Amino acid sequence: MYVGTISVRYAKALLAYAREHDRETQVYEEACRFVQVYAEVPSLKQAIGNPTLPAAVKQDLICRAAGGDTLPGQEMTRFVALVLKERREKFLLFMMHSYISLYRRLKHISIGKLTVATPLSEATLQGIRAKAACLTSDTLELDIHVDPQLIGGFILDIDTWRIDACVAGQLRQVKRQFIDKNRKLV
Repeated sequence: MYVGTISVRYAKALLAYAREHDRETQVYEEACRFVQVYAEVPSLKQAIGNPTLPAAVKQDLICRAAGGDTLPGQEMTRFVALVLKERREKFLLFMMHSYISLYRRLKHISIGKLTVATPLSEATLQGIRAKAACLTSDTLELDIHVDPQLIGGFILDIDTWRIDACVAGQLRQVKRQFIDKNRKLV
């Protein structure tokens, strides 16, 4: 079997089970937390992939990564137990990514990246989310980064769309136009 096939099957089963118990949002948050911790802690990957580590220890590690300060819900705990029982732990990260994608598709959530020159107020962020919701007809989750090199303005990436309204981008465009015009004169 392919990694994608296995991951999507398990993710669909987890989503169906979570929806049955009306906990799909909680499982989504736990899956996002697990993916974040997995990226930040390289030793977690090594521990999950270690064949000599007992399943109970792996389950505890995975549940702590997914739960954060508290333990995850019953749905995630049972899912992790199933994955470990079937010896599919090497696909767990892909399963979580697949679950996140399925959940976002189900709940009509788009992901956006907003890069700004200075931090924005909450009112401005709400306005940007509202305008973006009109474009995509989805709820928007924004990942916000501050980059002073933009000088001013912002860059908004949503799915395949990009709105570059930063001063640095406009200066690059003017420079490119200036160079193109001067080439024609020579």
